[in-house]
Amino acid sequence: MSWVEHHSVSERFASDAEVARLTGQHDKAQHLYKKAAAAEELALEYLAPEKQRTLGITAVSATALHYKAAQFGRAEQVAGRWLSHEQVPGFAKLQLRELLQNIWFELACPAATPPAAQILVSVHGRNGQTPLRPATNAVLAIESLVYRTMERLAGCEFRSKGPRRHGISGRCRTGPVPANPSSLRFRVSVAAANGYDAPEATEAVDGLMYVMDFLAACHVAALSEVVPDASYRNEYIKQTRELALDGKKLTLVELDAAGRHVQLDSAVHAELADWQNH
Repeated sequence: MSWVEHHSVSERFASDAEVARLTGQHDKAQHLYKKAAAAEELALEYLAPEKQRTLGITAVSATALHYKAAQFGRAEQVAGRWLSHEQVPGFAKLQLRELLQNIWFELACPAATPPAAQILVSVHGRNGQTPLRPATNAVLAIESLVYRTMERLAGCEFRSKGPRRHGISGRCRTGPVPANPSSLRFRVSVAAANGYDAPEATEAVDGLMYVMDFLAACHVAALSEVVPDASYRNEYIKQTRELALDGKKLTLVELDAAGRHVQLDSAVHAELADWQNH
C-alpha cells in the first residue's frame, strides 16, 4: 500500500470516530481513533524524506490521533521520534511541541477537569428527520467557535492556520442529550482553565453567545463594536453562515447557554450570505 492508501484509511477511521464521540459512544470513538493513528503511522513509513511538508503534517496527525485515543504514552513516543527527525519542517515541530505539552499534562493529571460552562445545541432536520453527519458537523463548528472565542478573549493574534494556543486546545467535551425524535441534541462542555493562561470557560461561553445573538439577529454592522478585529469578526460570520445552512438537510440549529437562546435558520444563512457578497 502507499501513503495515499494508508492516509485515506486513517481519515475514514477518524471521521467515524468523530461521529462516535459526538453521539456518546466514547469507547467506540477511542477504538476508532486508535485504528486511525495506526494507519497514519503506517502512512509515514511510505513517505520519501524529500516530502518534508507532507511528512510534517502526517507526523502531527499521527500524534494527535493517538492523543484523541487517550494513548498518551504512544503519542509522546511518536512526537519525540519526529521532533528529532531533521526532515520534519519547523511548522510541524512547533505543532508537535504544542501537542507534547497537552500530552504531558494528561500524563501528569489524568483525572478529567469538571466542566465550568456548557452550551446546549439542538439540531433539527427536514420532515422530522435529522441526519447524523450534518448534525455532528454543526456541533464541531460550535466547538471551533468556542476555541476561537477563547483565543480572542485571551488577546491572541488571529490564527489562520496551525495549532490552537497551548492551554486552549482540548478543553471542549461534547456528548448527546436525550431529545424528541425530530431533533438531535448535544451538550458542549467547556473545561476550566485549570491554571492555564486562558480566559475562564464561563467567560468564553458568555462571549460566544453574545456574538451569536448579534449574528442571529443579522446585526452585522454593529458587530464591529463587539469584535473589533476584522479577522475574528469575519470568521464568526463565515462559521455562523455555514451553521445556519440553507435548509436542505438541516432546518434549524438552536443554542442555549448563559441565559440566552439563539436560533439559526435558512433566513439567517441568506442574510449573512447577502452581507458577505456586498
